[in-house]
Amino acid sequence: MSDIMYYQCFDLLEEKDRQRLIRVNAPIAGFNQSIEYLLGQLTFPVILSDGIHSRTDDVDFLVMETPHPHYDVILGREAIGDFNANPSTTHGMLGVPTPTGIAMIQANKECNMAERKTPSQKISKQSITIGSTISDEAWAALKRLLIKSVDVFAWTLADMTGVPRSKAEHKLKVNSAFVPVVQKQRNMGPDQVKACDEQVQQLADAGIINEIQYQTWVANPVMGYHQIHMVAGDQDKTAFRTNNGTNCYKMMPFGLKNAGSTYQRLMDKEFKSQIGRNLEVYMDDLVIKSKTEAAMLRDIEETFKTLRSISMKLNPVKCSFGVEEGKFLEVIVTNGGFNANQRSWKQF
Repeated sequence: MSDIMYYQCFDLLEEKDRQRLIRVNAPIAGFNQSIEYLLGQLTFPVILSDGIHSRTDDVDFLVMETPHPHYDVILGREAIGDFNANPSTTHGMLGVPTPTGIAMIQANKECNMAERKTPSQKISKQSITIGSTISDEAWAALKRLLIKSVDVFAWTLADMTGVPRSKAEHKLKVNSAFVPVVQKQRNMGPDQVKACDEQVQQLADAGIINEIQYQTWVANPVMGYHQIHMVAGDQDKTAFRTNNGTNCYKMMPFGLKNAGSTYQRLMDKEFKSQIGRNLEVYMDDLVIKSKTEAAMLRDIEETFKTLRSISMKLNPVKCSFGVEEGKFLEVIVTNGGFNANQRSWKQF
């Protein structure tokens, strides 16, 4: 059985992807032995994932001229073989070997997700910017690389599992002679209270904060991008309170003293082989610099490999790839050098 993509799925692809279609004027036999005609053939990356382990391979789809009422795509024997997947109709599952383990995809859950549904508002707003000045070949190759590398981005708070403690953790060097401080709870308006409660709940659901009952240090909420674990003995010193209770951070928020130094030491250590060669980094700002399109793809893939090795995630909304200029430390970086940021200059 061939790998099939039906027209309604093909029609949802971006124009540049649809233009890669190779026209084929040939009929094939359908499930009921009826004759159906092809629109053409299209190679497109497919991700198989159970939410923990994932793998991406290119699949050569036969694109049908007509839509299907139930299926968008059908993976045939060739794709199943290329993925080394092991389907079990008895258990309704598909086992797929990945670089991080076996992905166990359940037919009654993940596979049904292929049905046409509107993605949640929080996730659908997440996007990655690709520059428009690169060649069509580089654009297509870059897009395939990004699709294959969805695991290096934090699409939700739950995706930020944290850097291994063996790589880095944050310790608060508090003088034992200091008297614990309890800040007065800050008054907020109804809209601020609602927004704060929603974010605190998201942090709790993602395992970034814990609710505590007994604490000596209490502050007002400090929000940040949480990637590095707090030393277990110092977590209670990050306690903050809202109308719904008192919580403490398991992961380091940027508002803590010396949090920036901890973050920078990690980045300098893990990216030492790239810094100055094809990358510059300050805190959570990364700039990958490449002279050619081919080098750009290699440099991005090398950076992603380092990010995976330390379980660090990128914020997709703040990422742009394949651009000729961008802002780094409030300076405009171009292929011709550095320019002043007019917006920052006017504010100054």
